[in-house]
Amino acid sequence: GVLAKNNDWAVRKEMADALAQQPRTRAKALAEYQRILKAMPYDERTRVKYGKLLLAERSDAPEAAKAFERVLQKEPQNGEAHRGAAKAYAWLGDRDMALYHTNKAAAVEAKNPEVQSMGADLRKGREPRAGGRVRALSLPLDGDRMSGFSAGAVARRDVGPFTTVEAQIASERYADAHEAASGAVAAFAGEARFGETRKIGLEFAVYGLGQVSAQTHRVSGTFGTKALSFTPGIERRRKEESLLALVGRETAGGRIGQAREDFAFVDVLAETDDGRRFGLTPTVGFVSTADGGRDERQTVDAWIEKRFWAAAPWELDAAFKVQAMHYAEDRSGLAPSATEPRPGGFYSPRLAAFQTPQLVARFKGSDERQAEVRIGPSLQYERTVTHGMRTVMGVDASAYGGLVAYGNYLVDVTASYARTPSVPGRVEAGVQVARRF
Repeated sequence: GVLAKNNDWAVRKEMADALAQQPRTRAKALAEYQRILKAMPYDERTRVKYGKLLLAERSDAPEAAKAFERVLQKEPQNGEAHRGAAKAYAWLGDRDMALYHTNKAAAVEAKNPEVQSMGADLRKGREPRAGGRVRALSLPLDGDRMSGFSAGAVARRDVGPFTTVEAQIASERYADAHEAASGAVAAFAGEARFGETRKIGLEFAVYGLGQVSAQTHRVSGTFGTKALSFTPGIERRRKEESLLALVGRETAGGRIGQAREDFAFVDVLAETDDGRRFGLTPTVGFVSTADGGRDERQTVDAWIEKRFWAAAPWELDAAFKVQAMHYAEDRSGLAPSATEPRPGGFYSPRLAAFQTPQLVARFKGSDERQAEVRIGPSLQYERTVTHGMRTVMGVDASAYGGLVAYGNYLVDVTASYARTPSVPGRVEAGVQVARRF
């Protein structure tokens, strides 16, 4: 009896293997493997065959990943199962898990050419890199102009398949027509990923600009799905809208300016299969200044993008973004004052709303070659103490380009220009050159 039954299952396995050889009988082979595994759930060899057959169709990649993971629970050193899991996760777009299983496969099949090829492909764009970064800023202020410049070294690398860290050391200098300040910057950023849409991000920086030391930070966590994700977090940042806002100034009545913005936020991102993307970011917080001021503020940003033309590697999108903000007190003044606008040196309207339609052109080539250009008119409504209620037309434009030059040297270029009451002619540009190792 038992021997006959074992022979029966052996025959069924041979039949399933034979069916698996022909694409037209794939469905029958899958059904046969399922019957075998239902009767013999600990037959890991058959489960590996079942997973490999599932990988013949991309739509079956989720089920294939489950099959290989179940095998690895019992046989963690099964190189074939790790290879299958890596392929399944790569097809699902989860490069972290794909690289994790590729590394595990390499530990037991180091000389397997398939494993070596998979590892090389999955590590593209994730290689350790180090280089230099420069940034320049120019901003007109009531007939004056503030300019700034920073330059330094930056390095980035993966710490395993699920964590990326970056460090930067730089020197910066800001000046207007009356004074200047310079100092050093040390910054760190890290990201830990727990799945395709689950991650934690941390950014921290220390500044020593002039006689003032300051720190900024951002902590966030992302969860959800590809179609809908949420990223709540907290952030503290400098206000780079005037030298007064950045470093402050001593006056007869005490120190003024030196604005720091603290707020909580939630980024909501939605994406549809037909190329539409939506974003919403409400924030609530305050801006503190050296004179003890605390300006409560709330903002809401929303945007939508729709792809209307694509021919690889190019893509054209239509975009529309809106923003609304409210500050409890106008602290845009640059000199001591007991009435509004109070001294602070940063844009702080009682109420402001922006709407900006944009044309977005994107290029995405191979080996990190990519570019993006955005441009469009910006219509702004605002109510301030200085100007009352008014409507102003401006422009908002930005550009980004990344390319590989001279083998393993990467060049990234960014530039932006905005002309509205909140940013009246702000120009910003940056260049980073790094070498991949």
